[in-house]
Formats: sequence, C-alpha cells, structure tokens
Amino acid sequence: EAAMKSEYLSGFQLLDLQDFTGQGVALVGILNSFMESKGIVSPKAFRGFCGDFVLMAAFEKFVYKAREEIRAHILVSCCDPEVTGENINCFIDGKLHDVFRFTPTKKRVNKIGQFVLDTSVFSESVKLNITLESENKKISNSYVLWIYNDNDIIISTTPGYEVLAN
Repeated sequence: EAAMKSEYLSGFQLLDLQDFTGQGVALVGILNSFMESKGIVSPKAFRGFCGDFVLMAAFEKFVYKAREEIRAHILVSCCDPEVTGENINCFIDGKLHDVFRFTPTKKRVNKIGQFVLDTSVFSESVKLNITLESENKKISNSYVLWIYNDNDIIISTTPGYEVLAN
C-alpha cells in the first residue's frame, strides 16, 4: 500500500508470490508451489490494497490517546480508465461516518477528502475498525486504530511483573 500512495511511482513487481521448492524449501509466498492460496489473505482483501483501484487512508499513526483528534487524508489510486466517478463510504465499526466523492483526474493518486474523528467521546480504551468502501466497484480497504484512555497507560522504565500485573 505504501507503493500505491506514492505519486511518483509508476509501477512495481510482486516477486515471490509463491513458495520456492527448488534446492531446499523457502516458504515465502502467499501462494503455495502449485499457485494455490495458502489462506494468508483472501483475493478480495488483496484487491483492496493492491489493484487498479485502491482506497487508502493516510493516518499519522494507528495508536492514539483519548482526547486526540484523528485526521487522515482519504486517497484513491486509480489506473482503471472505465471509472467515471465513485462515492466512497467511510465506516467506523460498521456505522457510516462520512461519504467522499471521487472524480478521476490525470493523476494516479488523488486526495478526495479528510477523515476527522474526535476521540474525546470514548471514555474507555477502544479498538476501531475504519473501512473505506466504494459503492460501484465493491472494493474496500480497512484499518485498525487503537485509542487508549489515560488510565490504561502505564509508563515504566524497568519492565517487570508489576507492569504485567496491571
């Protein structure tokens, strides 16, 4: 996905997609030596972050303290000439948060909006699933964000059993 976010990269190669069984064994790929899925990632999930139409969010980080504002640029990488326009829905834990409109340009990577979330509404530490989904192409991409309450953060210079006990 990092390659897809780059405006200056015109392409990349996916090497070692399958396991190598010659002169020993190298179990390095997401496919076995017969080019069958090993179940590491589903084809739908793979198309979500590597394809001709990819939805992305550029978060500063993935772990936040309570009362921090989360901001992320919503990006679309599009190399599909048949796309004429697309509504991009942004969900937080399955609930619609925002809708962005993508209109193709000559650029491969397009900023289409900004995701903003105020974390002060969370009184407990929480794991959030952020999903971007296109309406027509049925492509989606997901991110996990963690928000920690100040009471759940322990800062220690010497790790030990007292830290683990908390």
